[in-house]
Amino acid sequence: MVMEAQGRRGGKLLLRLGLLAVLLLVALWSTRTLERDDSGPQRPSYVVVAGDSLSAIAGRKGCSVAQLRSWNGISGDLIEVGQQLWVGPAALQRDSSDVLLPVTASPPKRRSPTRARRPSAASTGSAGLDLPVQPAAVASEPSWPALTLPAARPCLAAETGADGGAIGRSQGLDGEQVAAAARAFQEQTLRCYRDWPRAEGEVQLRLLLGCNGRVRSSTVHRDGTGQAGFAACVAGVMAFAPFPVHARDEVEVVVPLYFVADTSSG
Repeated sequence: MVMEAQGRRGGKLLLRLGLLAVLLLVALWSTRTLERDDSGPQRPSYVVVAGDSLSAIAGRKGCSVAQLRSWNGISGDLIEVGQQLWVGPAALQRDSSDVLLPVTASPPKRRSPTRARRPSAASTGSAGLDLPVQPAAVASEPSWPALTLPAARPCLAAETGADGGAIGRSQGLDGEQVAAAARAFQEQTLRCYRDWPRAEGEVQLRLLLGCNGRVRSSTVHRDGTGQAGFAACVAGVMAFAPFPVHARDEVEVVVPLYFVADTSSG
């Protein structure tokens, strides 16, 4: 039996990068367009070997320990040699193309308020009296700009892609293009932490992409956070994301986003 040592926060992964912290871990090995076939979609798995731990497996497979626990119904850190683990979300079999895009993000980190300080002797008036003390600016949550729809662009021709060659069933749009576009816009979803600062888990969105690069619809396909308001907010934000133009109109994709709450601040 293999045990992963718990960290000082019980193994919960908290990754932050400054005031507008966002960790965008997009594992391209699991980002793909799923074509419908008779054998059905395959879910990635891994067989535990001696010396393995959840953290080591997560590092190799480009996911988090929390995701491994969620996908495999594991509540602790114990795994067994020979045990088969799911190392990716369940693929969805549909007539349209589903793109799986695991993304992990943390909310913006709050700064502690700064105390106002009295001026030094050099900043007193001519009579030796203290000047009025101006309160120091207090750091607050980042100010998010208003969201606007991207400009509609001409669709691609139906028979050829941008390179003039043959194109796939989505007619000019592939999984890596969807991944790059979602990765570039995903930071905007962190504004949802203003009202749900403790939201954590996976939110799967179903996006309907127009050939002009705009999102036709954005809905919650699966909510693993237990906070419906947060998931709905994320879906609403992603409705403004720009995507590459292509030929086939209304391409449907599923985008799983994984959120990790920052509980280090009060």
